[in-house]
This record gives sequence, structure tokens and C-alpha cells, in this order.
Amino acid sequence: MINLRKITEEIFPAIIKMKMPEDQHFVAPNVYSLAEAWLYPSARPFAIYNDDLLVGFIMLDWNPNKQDLGIWRLMIAVDQQGKGYGQDTIKIVIEMAKKEGKFKSLSLDYTPENKIGEHIYYKLGFRPTGEIDEGEIIMKLDIKEN
Repeated sequence: MINLRKITEEIFPAIIKMKMPEDQHFVAPNVYSLAEAWLYPSARPFAIYNDDLLVGFIMLDWNPNKQDLGIWRLMIAVDQQGKGYGQDTIKIVIEMAKKEGKFKSLSLDYTPENKIGEHIYYKLGFRPTGEIDEGEIIMKLDIKEN
């Protein structure tokens, strides 16, 4: 079962070594994301586990004042892709946002080349806002309706 855990000193090396496939450049390296998490108070990075197996990394933009929980980064390790972990992780984030009770929506962005991500986001109810940021399509999910 997918679960999110705080990143500790013990798993830090595995998180920063995690890579996407060579032909995919959809997400910043995890070491870059962790540096951003140190800089930005709203950033919340987590390790993604399937039971006790590390399978990925996610970083959220957790700012209840904006009433929108952002999925800033999501990366599933190359050897763990195609198993539904990304989709299951987003479902967990949706439930976290609902449980928090302060968020009205979730948002994310993706590069147009990321057709698998696009398919998953649509499947989970995200829709384009019409905005594009640095070439990435912004999508939103109203969590009060889902």
C-alpha cells in the first residue's frame, strides 16, 4: 500500500540518487527539489513508499492561506514506473487535502510531452485552467466535488 513518509537522513541518499528514464525530463532532480524545500516554507517533500519499498518522491506546496494544495513535484523511480504508484500517490494527496479541510483545490503542472502524466491527471479529475507557466500546462482539481 502506498504511503508518504518524511525524508530522513537514512533515506536521503536514495532519494537524491533516484532518476527518471533517460528520455524523460519531466521533473527536476530530487536534490534540486530538496534544496527548494529548504528555501520555501510552504514546500513539503515526502518519500513515496509501497509498503516498505521506496518507490518515489513528491513535494507539495502546502499553503492553506491560498486554499490550493499544489503538487509541485512527483517522481516515481525508473524501475518502479508502470505499477500505478503515481496515480495512487495523487489519490493519497487528494485525501490529505480533504482531511486538512482548508483546501478547495489541488493544482499541478506538466510538460505537454508527458502523455502518461496527462492521462493520469485527467483520469483523476484534473482539468486544464487555460494557463501555461514556462511551457507547462496548469491543471486544477476541485476537491469539494470529488
